[in-house]
Amino acid sequence: MGSRVILSSTSNRGRGRKVILGGTSNIEFYPWGTERMYWLLEKGMMRTMGFELSPALDVGKLGLDSTPLPKDADIVYIHLTLHSYDIRGVVEHLKGCPNATVIFIPGGDRRMWDLDRAGVGPFLERVSVILDNQKNSWVGNNTFVQAWPKHAHKHIYFPNCIAPDSWCGWEYNEDPELKCILSGRIGGRYELRNFALTQMAKDAEFRSYVDFLGHPNGGQFFKQIPPLKHHLKIGKKLSPVDAVALSGLQAAEHLDMINEGSVVKEEYQALLHKYLGGLAIVGNHLNQVVISKHTEIPAIGSLMISERFKDLDLMGFIPEVHYAEVTRENLVSRVVDICRNPAEYSVIRKSGMEFVRKYHGLKSRLEFMEKVVDNILAGKRIEEAEYGK
Repeated sequence: MGSRVILSSTSNRGRGRKVILGGTSNIEFYPWGTERMYWLLEKGMMRTMGFELSPALDVGKLGLDSTPLPKDADIVYIHLTLHSYDIRGVVEHLKGCPNATVIFIPGGDRRMWDLDRAGVGPFLERVSVILDNQKNSWVGNNTFVQAWPKHAHKHIYFPNCIAPDSWCGWEYNEDPELKCILSGRIGGRYELRNFALTQMAKDAEFRSYVDFLGHPNGGQFFKQIPPLKHHLKIGKKLSPVDAVALSGLQAAEHLDMINEGSVVKEEYQALLHKYLGGLAIVGNHLNQVVISKHTEIPAIGSLMISERFKDLDLMGFIPEVHYAEVTRENLVSRVVDICRNPAEYSVIRKSGMEFVRKYHGLKSRLEFMEKVVDNILAGKRIEEAEYGK
């Protein structure tokens, strides 16, 4: 049955005053990936559920400012990265509305689950519902449930979604370029991406079927040569010459793909749309998480190529139905086969597009959040969503 949050009847009080504490909404716009999703989610909560914004957190800095929370708040929503704030200060601040039910959406990585030096324990005691886009990924040596078993019943899977909806406005590309795009950060935990890049350096055929695009930095895509040279430590060490050969998409040769407000520029979406497939790979068994690529690639109509892992299963994704499954062992041969035989993967490509657009849009997450809020105010149980059903 999954997690169940059982709420006290004292949650059903007052007129249902709902407050967003800090959150991404205190920022004019949030351009990237997961944070963009939360930015749009919070805007939707204010628009359709009556949430009000309390600028109590000085976003991007430790601690709090002097703005008090309303004493009559029934629900307080918090989205923040635990290691970026003075969590003890947040707990103290929440004393201003002692009867409020606290909904918490964690941001950033989850290494802080293993650390109580920042006051995580008292903070989790105060929280009633944890909506987390990472359910089974490891943090340090533990999943959240392993690190904090006494709070396991509060932990609800709340995966990434398509945001904004413009990702779904593209027609299915009947004649894509017969190549795949590999994009994002490299080094560190991105073991399978690192492996893919080293194989590109070694295998000319594989390299001919894959274009590499670096991660955005400050709104612009930076050249990946220095990171490749200094940080890639798995497999063959790449020389600057190799790095140049790999970078089929150099930042200086392409449009400035900065996102503006809540809308991702069409140039970036068009870039993904033109490819037959996209590699949504990470590869670290300690940190297998759903990333923006797992919704953006299929939503745009490209074939998603990914490892299989538990959180992806919980979203309802079925390998060889909604995406092409790869492992380290078959990554190169699978990508080559996909690009050589695109017709054999058209059913999966279309199925993945339809599935994501139907079940993993922002609307579905807002609907689930509305259920959470309604159940809190009614003192009812909150259960895990069954995504894709």
